[in-house]
Amino acid sequence: MKHLLNGINRMIPFVMVGAICSALAGRVAPDTALASFLQVLGNEGGLALMLPVLAGFIAHSIAGWDGLLAGMLGGLMASRGGSGMLGALAAGFLAGYMVLGLQKVIRLPAVLQDLLPILIYPALSGVGIAVLMLYVVNPPASWLMTSMQGWLAGMQGQSALLMGAVLGAMAAVDMGGPINKAASLFALDLLASGNAYPLGAVIGGVIVPAFGVCLSMRLAPRRYTEEELRLGKTTFLMGLINVIEGTIPIAAADPRRVIPAITLGGAVSGAICMMTGVAVRMPVGGIITPIIPGMVTNLPAYAIAVAVGTLVTASVLVVWKPVRRG
Repeated sequence: MKHLLNGINRMIPFVMVGAICSALAGRVAPDTALASFLQVLGNEGGLALMLPVLAGFIAHSIAGWDGLLAGMLGGLMASRGGSGMLGALAAGFLAGYMVLGLQKVIRLPAVLQDLLPILIYPALSGVGIAVLMLYVVNPPASWLMTSMQGWLAGMQGQSALLMGAVLGAMAAVDMGGPINKAASLFALDLLASGNAYPLGAVIGGVIVPAFGVCLSMRLAPRRYTEEELRLGKTTFLMGLINVIEGTIPIAAADPRRVIPAITLGGAVSGAICMMTGVAVRMPVGGIITPIIPGMVTNLPAYAIAVAVGTLVTASVLVVWKPVRRG
């Protein structure tokens, strides 16, 4: 998880800049130098670098700077070979541990030590990851990604409702943990392919836990301790800027009730987002994305989805949680 988060954190700025530039390109006069510049900066810049940066910094986290080249090369091959996010994740870990193995195995005389980081490691790991991506990773991963994208593109009615509910629940259930990251990565990969609706369901689900818990505190403060009520103020402020982790201390005090409540609220919000065609083009929720022009389509539906999900979570907590103070 540490290696994965290192890659994700380095990747997010590229996604944000790419998404903003792509959105702005569609809002200026077409066939102009400015539109062309923004399109190149967005699609061929930030979004195109997303997977190489992800894989490169996963490898960097494992093997240090010696792993960066092989990881980025593997991420580039994942992007070009159609294996997408799955291929980039595999490339990052394979490259990182390959270089880590080379660092432990290869021994050269002191006079040749300087060749290791500038020639030996890059050459061996670069060739190695290229062979693995070309013959082992890309074929099955690209088939799987193509199948998933085709399935998602063909979803209508109840199947879209189910997909939105699943993504929204995954975004909320572990409050920024590995399940949340899995949903986010899946949605980001589809965003890079031009499908922004899954990210709408994820962003809709992420914001619900903090808002739902804080609303339940306002409606039934006796069901929380004084310390939890103080934490709630911080949780709400963190939720405004899409930091879901503020909910963790409150959930840890009563996981049997809080986690099901926030998961249900996230599922409801995600389902409404998917059913109403909410598309989000930047992987930041809270109040940040909606105020940037072009980042959210069908903004009223997004607001309704978040409000309904918040009410669901708060209602479950108000009914289910026991009284904690007299």
